[in-house]
Amino acid sequence: MNNATGWFFTFPQRIEELRNRYVLIHTMDFDHARFEVGQALGVTWAFQYPASDVERQIEKFGLSEIPLVEASEIILRNKS
Repeated sequence: MNNATGWFFTFPQRIEELRNRYVLIHTMDFDHARFEVGQALGVTWAFQYPASDVERQIEKFGLSEIPLVEASEIILRNKS
């Protein structure tokens, strides 16, 4: 188990509105974070990182945060 205070998840580049975006999930446990994201987004996410890595990833890839609910709405719109 990682000692992170949360986890962040990135998205596939094919969804324009989610390109270079991430959601931050506040839980200590890797599996619970994955479960929560799975409930909201299904399998439409790309990578999971510990929150301790978020600053490095933001700088490296120019990421910006998006609320989980908003990301879920975008995914639903793109499925139809």
